[in-house]
Amino acid sequence: MKSVAPRWFLPMALCGILPFPTVPQTIGPELSIHHKGDTAKDSSKPIQIDVSLVLINMTVTDPNDRLVTGVEKENFRVFEDGKEQEIATFSSEDVPISIGVIFDMSGSMSDKIGRARQAAVQFLRTANPRDEFFMVSFNDRANLTSPFTSSVTALHCSPSLPR
Repeated sequence: MKSVAPRWFLPMALCGILPFPTVPQTIGPELSIHHKGDTAKDSSKPIQIDVSLVLINMTVTDPNDRLVTGVEKENFRVFEDGKEQEIATFSSEDVPISIGVIFDMSGSMSDKIGRARQAAVQFLRTANPRDEFFMVSFNDRANLTSPFTSSVTALHCSPSLPR
């Protein structure tokens, strides 16, 4: 087991826990940007570009910050300069994330570790197949129990997983 220095533990754990979804962007045809007017005379004028499609990525949550699923195109309205715009396409995607699972192995958790382990494995089984997770356990020191993996089975069967 690899030992993680305590002063680095919290920032690393937070980075691993916080989901940072990434959405690949498709690069379309190259746009030529032309400033309407002479840029040498007045560089404070805004640049205007005509585009046919704008991507808007969003996550919908309820008042308790829980993910809302099942939203449809009809649930949204998009405005530009006060004028409603047409929503040409709409898609819902489950993007992969990185998750850190942290197990408290201190004496106060001794009678709860089995249930905590079971809950963590159950949660990870609902993950996107492209999600990745790592596990850290701690008592008086933090230890990397499992490095990043996308395999719930490998994590679940790991001999270093808290029992």
